[in-house]
Amino acid sequence: MSLINSVLKVCGSELTVRVCGYLLIPFYLQIRTKNQIGEFTYLISFIASFASILTFSIYIPQNHLASISKSSEQKKIIFFTTLVFVFLISSVITFTSLALGFTVYLFEFMGFSINNIYLKSLITTFLLIITSVNLVVLTQNIISKNMKNLILFTFIKFISINLTSVIFLYYQISGLDGTVDRLLGVLFGEFFLCIIFLSIFLRPFIKSKIDFNYLKDGLKSSFPLTIAAIFSVIYTISDRYFIVKYFNISELADYNVAHLFLSPIIILSASFLNVWSPIFFAQSKTRFNTKIMLKNMISLFAIVFSIVILIGISIIGGLYLGVIPKDYSNVPTYIFFLSLNYCFLCYKGIFEIYFVKFYGSKIILICTSIQAISSVFLGYKLIPDMGVYGAIVASSISNVLVILLYFTFTPIISSKYNLRRI
Repeated sequence: MSLINSVLKVCGSELTVRVCGYLLIPFYLQIRTKNQIGEFTYLISFIASFASILTFSIYIPQNHLASISKSSEQKKIIFFTTLVFVFLISSVITFTSLALGFTVYLFEFMGFSINNIYLKSLITTFLLIITSVNLVVLTQNIISKNMKNLILFTFIKFISINLTSVIFLYYQISGLDGTVDRLLGVLFGEFFLCIIFLSIFLRPFIKSKIDFNYLKDGLKSSFPLTIAAIFSVIYTISDRYFIVKYFNISELADYNVAHLFLSPIIILSASFLNVWSPIFFAQSKTRFNTKIMLKNMISLFAIVFSIVILIGISIIGGLYLGVIPKDYSNVPTYIFFLSLNYCFLCYKGIFEIYFVKFYGSKIILICTSIQAISSVFLGYKLIPDMGVYGAIVASSISNVLVILLYFTFTPIISSKYNLRRI
């Protein structure tokens, strides 16, 4: 019952924040051009995906190893070690990339506007570092099983990021364009979130001691996950890249706004995993139950489609009332067809928690690489002729494929660790 209550509390806070966020989406759509919306959402999806690579995915072993540790002192050392490592490694990688000109080259390759591209690259560099550090901060809140802190993290992040973004956009702080202003707003919001949690809520967990043995073990288990994260970035970005390459950034805006409206589904799924994963990692006995997993998948699909219907009706109403610009009339249709993807993405996370617990990170790597390769191949073949619908079909097929692969690998893990599988 405590697990259910915790999930309801965290999911409830996430849902409240998302409802408030929905009220801001029409505001952003009204005050910015479709090109700016397309570029910003494209860039943010890249930053969110790339941050896990910069951490070398060590926040996952951080969750696993700290959850099974019986020593509160060791949990603190693990947190501090991870925090220092992620800050240093992300800083070195991003600033080296910026100094060598690779960041600017990557932006040009991905089809971003060349206007103020050097400034956007610099802001993105800082944003990647602070986003990577905040992954570690969030993970520590998950490990501590402090529901109050998890809920506060959600609310403070929402308020700080959106408040600074609205202020920066309204006053045109940069004096350049909306994308630069919004990026600066997100940067300052993420920085404020980090400072608040490290100086107040997580201050007792900060110990000036580095555990190199933990770092060695953590990096050893996270290495396959890091490679998998690279393939995940390819999967996440490839469809957007082909839409921009064969069409334009304005067309991408419709696609990304559809994803934006569907984001509560992933957020609620992540909330459940945030509460459940440390509890699952700490269990000494467990088992795979394929029948229950299939049954839960059907229930999940029903829940997701119900949410999608509500989202679709809300957007259609917004278009009718003029709250959402008519330029985004394709969004409800895209949302309906994208809903299947979100069902599989939610379930994918549950499998990956299982595999991480039983040191099956290589399985995640194999399946994610196949997912990315199939997504790129199908996107290359389908998007030039079918546009956004080709992107949806490509991602849907690759998501179905990865779930089938995860089900196939489940018996291997069960057999290796002598787990009971029904």
